[in-house]
Amino acid sequence: MTTFFISQPMNGKTDEEIKAERRKCEAWLVKAFGSVTIIDSFIAEDPLKDCKNVPAWYLGESIRQLSRADVLVLWGDWVDARGCLIEREVAIKYGIPIVENGGE
Repeated sequence: MTTFFISQPMNGKTDEEIKAERRKCEAWLVKAFGSVTIIDSFIAEDPLKDCKNVPAWYLGESIRQLSRADVLVLWGDWVDARGCLIEREVAIKYGIPIVENGGE
């Protein structure tokens, strides 16, 4: 079974909006690929107490999750999101296949 990591823009969105988009992406993945495993990369925990750059902390946690994936899925308007662009670059540099804008 293929394991997917969903990269999506999150800045300025509520947790509910982010999760709704993820559900839409997950439904598309199941329809397109059949039986899949999707990494739950939604980070609900707070950054470390001494964190000086919160977005960088979240990105680091995301990259840790990306390391478990067979495929990176770039979802939604990812081309304008710093984190998505960096996750894409990591996938390219480390040989993780990419599905860009799946279903959108």
